[in-house]
Amino acid sequence: MSTVALADTSAPKGVLTGEQVFEQVCKTCHEAGIAGAPKVGDKAAWSARIAQGEKTVLQHAIAGFQGKTGVMPAKGGNADLTDVEVERAVVFMANKVGANWKEPAASAAVQLASAAPIATAAAAPATGAAGAAAAPAAAAGKPDGKKIFTDTCSVCHGQGIAGAPKFGDKALWAPRVAQGVDVLYQHALNGFQGKGGLMPPKGGNTSLSDAEVKAAVDYMVAAAK
Repeated sequence: MSTVALADTSAPKGVLTGEQVFEQVCKTCHEAGIAGAPKVGDKAAWSARIAQGEKTVLQHAIAGFQGKTGVMPAKGGNADLTDVEVERAVVFMANKVGANWKEPAASAAVQLASAAPIATAAAAPATGAAGAAAAPAAAAGKPDGKKIFTDTCSVCHGQGIAGAPKFGDKALWAPRVAQGVDVLYQHALNGFQGKGGLMPPKGGNTSLSDAEVKAAVDYMVAAAK
């Protein structure tokens, strides 16, 4: 149960381990070497980064960085990650090639907060009709496609990374739009690799719901018409 709670995207911020952050966010680029990202486990590619020092590598990961060899979006394109979670992921990848950096532990406040959902879940049956009515009301709101684009999709679609059609570029979007929105949804949700580039599942942010991904697609398509 504890392992599942830690990986739950609805859990309090700051509880994900470095490996979990890597699997959910960093893996998209660092496993395939997208946008110049050093592949996980590649000592030659990581050596120059590690030589800069942990502080510099962490700064680039949190704030973002663009250099001659590639682009690192801020927090890997997932603004919901805390600085501590990003640091854990950096340490996880660096240690794969022998950096021997120390992964920061969860703070006492985060550890206490992580227990809250468990207590809340146990008390849920006692909330009655009022609690049952609140859930559908919260779920009824339509996802904000613009916010999702800004937080996740803009990492690639803002600069055309990995062949992504730039936001608002009608010429680049025209052949995609011509395929139909259902095909675009499928590619965005499940990922797609073609001659023009690579689209990772859910833009690399697997914490997004299908509805949120579709809302972002709708937002980008509308801007390209």
